Amino acid sequence: MRWVRRGLWVATWCAWAWCGFGLFRELPRDLAPPITHLSIEDEELPLGFISSSDEFLTFREGDNHTLPWKIVRHNARTGSTLSIIDGPMMDQPWSRATISQSKKLMVVRAKFRPDRTPSSDSGELAVLDLKTGAWTDLPKEARDLAAIHPRRPWLLFEGTGPAEAAAAVYDLDAKKFLARRPPSADVRPYFATPYFVADLFAVPVGRSDESGTSDQVELWSVTEGRRLKTCVGVPGKPPVYSGTHERAVWRVMWPEDARLLKFNWGSRVYDFDRSRLVFDTVPAGQSVMTDSSMDTGGGRGLVLSGDGRSALELNDEARISRLWEIDTGRLLWASGDSEKYSRALNDEEFETEETWSLGMGEWRWARRVNVVRRLTDGNIKFRCWTPLGSLYNNGPVGRLRVDWETHNVYDLSPLINYPLLALCQAILALPLVLLWAALRWRRKRRMRLASAAP
Repeated sequence: MRWVRRGLWVATWCAWAWCGFGLFRELPRDLAPPITHLSIEDEELPLGFISSSDEFLTFREGDNHTLPWKIVRHNARTGSTLSIIDGPMMDQPWSRATISQSKKLMVVRAKFRPDRTPSSDSGELAVLDLKTGAWTDLPKEARDLAAIHPRRPWLLFEGTGPAEAAAAVYDLDAKKFLARRPPSADVRPYFATPYFVADLFAVPVGRSDESGTSDQVELWSVTEGRRLKTCVGVPGKPPVYSGTHERAVWRVMWPEDARLLKFNWGSRVYDFDRSRLVFDTVPAGQSVMTDSSMDTGGGRGLVLSGDGRSALELNDEARISRLWEIDTGRLLWASGDSEKYSRALNDEEFETEETWSLGMGEWRWARRVNVVRRLTDGNIKFRCWTPLGSLYNNGPVGRLRVDWETHNVYDLSPLINYPLLALCQAILALPLVLLWAALRWRRKRRMRLASAAP
């Protein structure tokens, strides 16, 4: 019997230790102290990190509030200013110029170059390398920019005349066109804007009308310069998101009440590898119109994971969010009354907001906690008191965060709140300690009574 009691005590304390591991993972953490402070002027505006690097870009007005605006490159890890370069000769270049997703390139009209020296070979567009400050004039054939590749130095252009290519990809490093889609009568400008899909580019062809639909979309290889295949049933307008995989997201709408101009919003995911839709939030049989803007319109939106295997469906009106596994249709995570979707941090993580509450009678205590979850499976990475979505980050592989209000830089290694962990473990251990003390007191009392008996 003695070994049975000891075994039960060991099992109980093992359960207590296991709860400690759980609390270590689940309890909210605190940001580590800032590693440095950026020397930023009051009137500077943020642009963001350069493609998963430690370099942070800001805009600053020119001397005496004159053009051009200055682009300042900071080292976010040391806080030092690396360089100050002249931006384009335009006001508010962050909204009027085209900036790549990686924050490496800025494309503007060549006439806005601060060191403009026209030559016979220069065209209408120029590219500014935001990392080196070097300007590059594009050839005359490069006129209508359609897209900038998110990872490679490739620019995609669309044709505007019958004698021009319907689409062409220009390599900034090689300074030449890598691939061209020959002109044809079935590609109409504006309604047939090409776009990148991973390291390929797509050109809508066939029937195209004002609703943005198209019978066919051709998929072309950039490196080989040839057409790979033709996909059917793809919306004609560019997607709102296409990543490093061969899946893209379109936002569509359909009328709820045509007289009141009320619309419902949905999303569609097309897999170019399988040549079919793999995810759709639109009711079956509903005719839709494609919207290529990023604004969710107060309705539905979709966030695709970096590997394209899961999709986070958002409904802002109902405050409902669901994470789906695209290939199987399995529900991975759903928001509830105590947890709401907040924002996507990158293509691998999203942030939610939990409400912790405790009440008795009229008294009630509540605290909001921010949760970082994986987009691939919805599992929790960690909880944090500070909302990370309000901080500028340098991507999922990076660890730096910039707080624009204080200009402090944090290394994203949230610290364990050991005092809180110790308090919770002490509360869990208190009943066990009291039970042990009560049993010990009872045993000693029995021994005293037995020794006092005649």
